[in-house]
Amino acid sequence: MGAGRYGMRVFRNGVELRGDGRLRFRRSRPSEWGPEYAIRPHGRRGAIGGWSEASARRLRFIAANVDSAFESMITLTYRAREKAWETRAERNRRVIQHCQADLHRFLRCLAGEIGAYLWVREFQRRGVVHYHVICQRMISPERATEAWCRASRQLDDAAVLRRGAKVDPIRSQGGALSYVGRYLGKERQKQLPVGVEGAGRWWGRSRSLKLAMLDEVIWLDRSEGIRRSAELRIVRVLRRYVSKRTRRPYRGGAFLDYGGKLSEKLGGMLETLRAYYGETARFDPMALPTWEAVEEGVGDGCA
Repeated sequence: MGAGRYGMRVFRNGVELRGDGRLRFRRSRPSEWGPEYAIRPHGRRGAIGGWSEASARRLRFIAANVDSAFESMITLTYRAREKAWETRAERNRRVIQHCQADLHRFLRCLAGEIGAYLWVREFQRRGVVHYHVICQRMISPERATEAWCRASRQLDDAAVLRRGAKVDPIRSQGGALSYVGRYLGKERQKQLPVGVEGAGRWWGRSRSLKLAMLDEVIWLDRSEGIRRSAELRIVRVLRRYVSKRTRRPYRGGAFLDYGGKLSEKLGGMLETLRAYYGETARFDPMALPTWEAVEEGVGDGCA
């Protein structure tokens, strides 16, 4: 949605709602004179430590809505033998301190060859990190190995030159998404090994990796400095509808809709609501269509 833009986006298999993060107030008890307390929708982000359920939910959402076909998966490993003067904990700490920079160099080197990508991080049983990169294009194992050995400064290690990078073909898009599902279930490989207190980012994607978006409605764009009242009402109607269908409050964030039935419904409702607020709301700004009218697209001013 971009920085400074707030609203709702409907994807092929989910919905994402972003509020403006303003500080809001709510009374602590249902009394006209009751004290108020602040509600801050989004807390401050700190350093990334262990694996979190919020990160897992975001990865599921991204994987389910990717609008690309993947052809290969590259596995990147370190040999990372313990030095004579260090313990296993010190070895693990040494590798984790530079592994993210190594991955960045590898991806930057092959950006024009592998296309869009999604990467995930895991820990081996011996405590050393390794990566899986799901790529839009196929490259040769020799090319991947050379780039990884240079990026990770392991060119002088014969074992890494033979087995440091592995390239596997992906037969179908479902196979790539199935791997992401299996990755999310590997809880052991997301436990921080001895000597590692924070692992940084557990997964990431290229900026060129697009998601299959059906429609979006923006009610506030800070670059324009204008709050669009009609779009804000549309977002509120759709948010209440999602809460009604799921039977739980939906206040924001990404909501995954496997199968896309709810997403398809919301896409149709968006067209109906735009037509409604473009005509009827000009004469009655506080008017709201009925649920039946929104769902069916007829009646009560809905075209």
